[in-house]
Formats: sequence, C-alpha cells, structure tokens
Amino acid sequence: MKYMGSKARFSKEILPIILKDRSPEQWYIEPFAGGMNMICNVNGNRIANDVHYYLIQMWKELIDGWIPEKITREQYFNVKAHPIF
Repeated sequence: MKYMGSKARFSKEILPIILKDRSPEQWYIEPFAGGMNMICNVNGNRIANDVHYYLIQMWKELIDGWIPEKITREQYFNVKAHPIF
C-alpha cells in the first residue's frame, strides 16, 4: 500500500464523524496511531495501536521519559536490517 501521508490535515473533518455517537465513558481506539495526530485530539479514555512494532515501542519509551540524544545512521540501518517481531 502506498503511504498517502498524515491524517493530521484531515482530522478536523474525520474526528467529528468518528466521535459523533461516542459517549463520554466510551473508549476511543485508534487502529493506525502513526504520529498520534488523530488520538491527540480526542479526550477521555484512549488506546493507540499500530502494526509498526518499533513505532509503538518508541511511543512507549517517550511516555516513560526516554529522550534520545542521537540515533546514528548505522544504528538505524542495523535495527532496520534485524527487526524484532
């Protein structure tokens, strides 16, 4: 599938449709979290998902306070060549 870009530019049009019948106590589940451009505009209980393992791991680490000083080109290509799934 060709990547069509971020949903951020469409969030103002998409979210009102998705959230129209959502009750205040109902969970919002985002199946394509990516850059978190949709879920960051949703209040209440939320769960973010994505098929990209490393993307979700990165978000978990950032939530826990990890701030990378630098990721070298070699580190990036090493992880890309040896994925953990």
